[in-house]
Amino acid sequence: MLTDKQHSEFFEQGFTRISHALPSVIVDAMQSRIWQALKEIHSIEKADPNTWIEGGIRGIGKVNREPEFRPFGTPEIDLIIDNLLGKDQWQKPVGWGQVLVTFPAQQWDWNSLFQGQVEVKEIQWHTDYPYDTPPDELAGVQIFCLLADIEPGGGGTLIVAGSHRLIHNFVKTESPETIEKMKRARLALIKNHPWLQAISIAKSLSRPEAWMAEQQTTIDTIPVKVTELTGKAGDMYLTHPWLLHAPSPNCNTTPRIMCTQRIHRISAIG
Repeated sequence: MLTDKQHSEFFEQGFTRISHALPSVIVDAMQSRIWQALKEIHSIEKADPNTWIEGGIRGIGKVNREPEFRPFGTPEIDLIIDNLLGKDQWQKPVGWGQVLVTFPAQQWDWNSLFQGQVEVKEIQWHTDYPYDTPPDELAGVQIFCLLADIEPGGGGTLIVAGSHRLIHNFVKTESPETIEKMKRARLALIKNHPWLQAISIAKSLSRPEAWMAEQQTTIDTIPVKVTELTGKAGDMYLTHPWLLHAPSPNCNTTPRIMCTQRIHRISAIG
């Protein structure tokens, strides 16, 4: 079960962290299977940084169907989701966890996410859930589970704390035509707020700490702030389905290894 503090954080900030949500034996098995897949598919060796590929790695998504990932959906995690969505009110995933691996980059530059092949001009703040669900009913929960230690200061996935409340107000005032398409709704949301436009400009920095520390304001009485998901292997973040987040370069020295899983309330599934 969530504590009162965690429950409040989830609805006020749009996210809360559960420390040691997965036992180390489960995390170690999942991480070992991921490194095995990286070696088999991309010839990447854990012990040899010379084989690492700067930026995000694609092509190992099916590894989440392997036996090592089945314990991800523990009874304890089921109870936490029940606490937010209601028992038997959410759809159980077929496979737990989309694997996300991002290797270190020389600097905090969005082109690093694509191995320098694409010029990126905008940070892709987005949600993974549609905007045209009832605004006063929690449509689901997105889980981010850390499978390796992620230190602060440029290693974690970015989020905009409080942004789910902006979206709640946004969908109540926009036309159905605007919010029925996710890309159209996302662009309209960002256009509505100069601060969101400002933080959407892609940066090229050696380290992002100073930039992140400055990215906070209040919009329509709602405090919003750019922060990153960091912690220890086995820690889990529960995030509101409308919390804005974005993939980011990893300018720490260790790979960012995590899983994300979208949980949907049955009544919100179209």
